[in-house]
Amino acid sequence: MTTRNHKITNRPGPKQETMVNPGALLADRGEVEKAERWCRRAADAGTTDAMSNLGALLRERDDDQQDER
Repeated sequence: MTTRNHKITNRPGPKQETMVNPGALLADRGEVEKAERWCRRAADAGTTDAMSNLGALLRERDDDQQDER
């Protein structure tokens, strides 16, 4: 998955796969708020890919907010 400027990976560990996959899929569909919730859940569970994905989503949100100013 790729956001505007950042690549988001979708390689979860076996237990957290059900949390990371929906986050990546939702982000691909442009449902960023839902994607952020799923990535945050997986990141809280310790999945490093989800942490990276969440960081990319938050960076993009920050970039979008700066563009609006």
